[in-house]
Amino acid sequence: MALSEERRQQLDNNIKADEAQARFEAELNSDDPAIRKKAAEQRLANRLQKLHGLDPEFIICAEYQLFLDEKRKEYEYFQPPHWTDISFPKEQAGLPILGIERWGAASFVAWLNEFPHADGHYRLPLSAEIQPGSLGGPYGACWCEDKNYIFTIQGLAVQAEKELLRKIARLAKSDLPPPSSLIRDRALVLAHDLALTLNLNLDPASAFDRTLGRARGRALALDRTFDRAIVRVSDLAFGETGPKIVAALEHKEVDEALHLARPLTNSNNIYEVRRTNLLVDLLEAAKASRVLEQGRAYRHYAAHFAQYAYIGYSELEKSERKKNYSEEKQLMADLFWWMQVVTAREEQGFPAWEGIRIVAE
Repeated sequence: MALSEERRQQLDNNIKADEAQARFEAELNSDDPAIRKKAAEQRLANRLQKLHGLDPEFIICAEYQLFLDEKRKEYEYFQPPHWTDISFPKEQAGLPILGIERWGAASFVAWLNEFPHADGHYRLPLSAEIQPGSLGGPYGACWCEDKNYIFTIQGLAVQAEKELLRKIARLAKSDLPPPSSLIRDRALVLAHDLALTLNLNLDPASAFDRTLGRARGRALALDRTFDRAIVRVSDLAFGETGPKIVAALEHKEVDEALHLARPLTNSNNIYEVRRTNLLVDLLEAAKASRVLEQGRAYRHYAAHFAQYAYIGYSELEKSERKKNYSEEKQLMADLFWWMQVVTAREEQGFPAWEGIRIVAE
């Protein structure tokens, strides 16, 4: 049966549209930064021009990369912590950007309001605007911001959240209670902030990947890491080995310091083992040749720190019978498990679910 002229024209138009979309997707994933940037800017401009109310689609990697590239010029880093590079993984330009921290989501929206093609005001959704299971995909969820800067993750379907919680509980053998919810309340957000600005034993300016960039030079970041390691040795008793480790660090002989410290992790004294684990994590950060490797080492440090702090609060509850440290213990447990999630995402492809939807007002 012959096709009508109208039907033939419709098919031709569909084919041309598909070909144009394929070319556009190829440009978004181009190895040429200029081509990739131009395509991403056009994609984002098209989104904003037709947007009214809640965006039905997630912000994609290529669009978020525009924000990352601009911020990196200002020595600010907002890439997902599980990324192994400063750019999105190859061939993922058109996929939703996931694994975003709340400060990344909030900063992206602030940047978006200054975007040359912005036509109105944009914000993150309110938590009441996102219903469980309403965003699509196996783990669709996005950051929401309510009054008084209250941030939560909303949109996960009930069964998807239960599945993720089971997976998280299997990431590590630990007595620390795994999270009971992935709709982030104040305690879990605080744990994430602590992961970034942990300053009890680390300099806040060299704590994690994105903040290491602000040091504006590996030498300065390394100097701070060495300083923190020396302070830790000075603060903690390591017997005759302590002064030798300090001497090695003063000469920036990290391998020698690690050689001296590692045997102490087999001590019969559990407190010495804990102290040494923290020191070794710092030394591994000092030894790392790349910023991202330093980030991994600091995440190990944060996980150990959280685990030992949780144990310390539990011991305080026993000795100070009238004291209750449940809030502090929950914060440390959330921090510990969050470090497991980030590490598993980086090393094992563990699912990420924290995306960005925007609202046009």
